[in-house]
Amino acid sequence: MAASLSRSRCPSPSPLSPVRRAVAGDKTRARSAFTSKPRSREASGKPHLRAVLWDLDGTLTDSVRLVVETMSSVIAAHGGPLLPYEKVGELTGLPLDAMFRLLWPDIGDADVERYRVEYRTLYDAVAIPATRLYRGARTTLRDFHAAGVLQATVTGKRAADCERILRGLGIKKDIEVYLGGDSAPRPKPAPDLAQHAMT
Repeated sequence: MAASLSRSRCPSPSPLSPVRRAVAGDKTRARSAFTSKPRSREASGKPHLRAVLWDLDGTLTDSVRLVVETMSSVIAAHGGPLLPYEKVGELTGLPLDAMFRLLWPDIGDADVERYRVEYRTLYDAVAIPATRLYRGARTTLRDFHAAGVLQATVTGKRAADCERILRGLGIKKDIEVYLGGDSAPRPKPAPDLAQHAMT
C-alpha cells in the first residue's frame, strides 16, 4: 500500500544514510544498479543499502516513448506547438498541469482539466498496457527485496496509475511503497515525495 518505508525489520534511513536514489534525472545510475546484486543480510550482517527509491518512466520502465506519444497526441488535437520528441521527453515527470501550462501559458483551468482527462484516457487505454520493464529490472527488484532492502517507487504519475503498472508488471510484491504525484503536497521535482518515502 502507499505508505512510508518505516519498518521494524529495517530502520528508517537518516538524511546521511547510503540511500540509492534512482530518479529520472539519474538514469545512468539506475540502470547500473541492474548489473550487480545487493549484498545479502547473511553475507554482511546487514543490507549494504537500507532503501532504494525508484522512478518509473525511463528508470524501471521503458515507457518514455509512450508518455511522449500520448502527450503529443493531446498537443496536436488542440493545435499546440509541434515539439520534437526530445523536447516533449524533457517534460516527462512533471505534473500534467505543469506540462500543459508550459505549452499554453495562457490556458484556463477548465481547459487544463479537459486536456488532463483526454491524456489520462489515452494513457490508460494504450500506454499502461504497453509499459514494459527494462532488461534486468525485474531480477534487480527481487534481489533487493530478498536482501531485505526496502524499495519505493517515487513518480509523477498518480499513485493509482503507479499501482496499476506495478501490478500489471508483476512487481508490486517487491515494492513496499508506491508514491505518486498526488501522494504529497508538492510533486516532483520538489523533494516531498522522497522525504515522505523515507519517514
